[in-house]
Amino acid sequence: MRKYFPIFDYDKGLTLSEENARRLIDDAKILFEKKRYSSASYLAIQGMEEVGKALLLLRYKREKKEITKSQWKNVFCQHKLKLDEVQKAITKHVGKFRVFEGFGTAKKYWSDDRVQEWLVKALKREKDDFAYVDYDFQNQKWLIPFKPDKIDFEGVVKAFVFSYTNSAIYALEKEKEKFRHMEAKEA
Repeated sequence: MRKYFPIFDYDKGLTLSEENARRLIDDAKILFEKKRYSSASYLAIQGMEEVGKALLLLRYKREKKEITKSQWKNVFCQHKLKLDEVQKAITKHVGKFRVFEGFGTAKKYWSDDRVQEWLVKALKREKDDFAYVDYDFQNQKWLIPFKPDKIDFEGVVKAFVFSYTNSAIYALEKEKEKFRHMEAKEA
């Protein structure tokens, strides 16, 4: 049994990851329009992770690195690593990303660090908190999918689901374009 998969298979994984990311992000946008903010957040985070997986595959292909089964588990299946990859690509190709919070004349924008912090906190809560009813045995209570109390949450989710995910897809396209140019020069 082979303990790694061949570099020529990276393209297929990249294509499948990107297609899945686009599907999840499109579904998140539909759910947002229906004011299903928790579900929209859940799917957007899933989509962002798939963008991160595609970016990692592209990087491993560019560096001609083999992906072993343990690397797959320790790198490609780690939420934070995939989201870090997305954040780096957005910063590189889009620049400062601004998430608008607030309404009316009280315009407040989040820094890149605050956006990353929000994503990491969402992951720490576990993505499943956005989707499933669960039981907390320690505190003896039912947990329901995340429901924000602040009206500002709608603005944050809107910025994330629409602008941030679009920036991530754009950054992925730019990285693929850069790689194609690099391959053409080597040929």
